[in-house]
Amino acid sequence: MLPGIMDAIAQRLAFHAALLMFVGLLTGGALGFAMMDQLPADAGMLLGAHLNGLIGGLWLCAVAWSLRFVRLPEARVGQMAWLFIGATWANWLVTLVKSVPAVHGVGLNDDPINNAVFGVLTLTVVLPSLAACGLWAWGLRPRND
Repeated sequence: MLPGIMDAIAQRLAFHAALLMFVGLLTGGALGFAMMDQLPADAGMLLGAHLNGLIGGLWLCAVAWSLRFVRLPEARVGQMAWLFIGATWANWLVTLVKSVPAVHGVGLNDDPINNAVFGVLTLTVVLPSLAACGLWAWGLRPRND
């Protein structure tokens, strides 16, 4: 069992994992409607949102499970957790929303909507994910005790 604050952080991560997987599954339902042209959204991008929800939930589970091995100050672990939570939710939400205008947002071009999506993805998914993973890896590094 993890002591005090680490328990709370692990529980927060697990809660967000379960909730994100739930909305990911609901997004799979919307995907079916899009595939039948009954929802004005790009089915391929909705598939991406569906998978982002499921994989993001699993990622949060992995982080929650591994907290027992992370050697970082509690405050830093809390920051890392919120970076992971924010990035996984943003990845699902931005992918869901961008399925309506059907823009990829993976690079800059002459489409202002695409460029806005690219900026939002960079600021809310890419950079926080890199920071969180860097902290996670640093906290899990092997040490000679």
